[in-house]
Amino acid sequence: MGFAEVENRSVVQSLIDAPALKPSNYGIVHYDSPDKRGVDVALIYQKDHFKVINSYPVPLNIPDMEEFKTRDQLVVKGLFDGEPLNIIVNHWPSRSRGQSVSEPLRIAAAKLCRSIADSMMRADQNAKVIIMGDLNDDPIDESLTKAFGANKSIEDTKPGNFYNPMTATKYYVVEGDETSEYHTDPNRAEEAAAQVVDDWEGEGDLPRPKIAEMAIMPWSEYEAMLAVCETARTLIDEADADDAKRPV
Repeated sequence: MGFAEVENRSVVQSLIDAPALKPSNYGIVHYDSPDKRGVDVALIYQKDHFKVINSYPVPLNIPDMEEFKTRDQLVVKGLFDGEPLNIIVNHWPSRSRGQSVSEPLRIAAAKLCRSIADSMMRADQNAKVIIMGDLNDDPIDESLTKAFGANKSIEDTKPGNFYNPMTATKYYVVEGDETSEYHTDPNRAEEAAAQVVDDWEGEGDLPRPKIAEMAIMPWSEYEAMLAVCETARTLIDEADADDAKRPV
């Protein structure tokens, strides 16, 4: 299991020492990263099933941005029940400074991740590689579709390429006791956002969405759900701006 927003190794150690997890005999892979907030990525694994052969952090360096510091990408190579397995744990740069400003940073992170994965597959054409973590982007964003080159269909995924299982998602938005469900494929994100707008009829601020069905929606889909609601908020703002321009 991969982790993002890890303060230090001792936090993860406390987790695996908890009574519910301790019998599973977990190990930890963690390195301190240069992130200015002091957060890292980490991996825990059951020692009875996974043996770590090698691990190392890979920093994300941006040309002409020497002051920029973010989380390393954690590379772990090992044997899962005797079968070689490669894992890359990610926490790509956030959207906190806005999509247009921050997107190039995630595109750079995607290219770095892909270069790591490609080097694994050059060394072993049958290499099994799992990419995991908080990518801070949606399945349809450029970082994943172009920079990393993930496929949206498993049928179209050939050896040496990657399939992104998050390209079909369900969005749940909760307001009080009301729960609305939006199901969309990667090419219908705007449609889903428009449906959110219709349901709220443009009244007030959209609430921050919450996950209504954890069994149906994995946590990794939460960011995609947020993106739909943020798009909906933008559509409402644009409609309000158009109304303000109309003569009274």
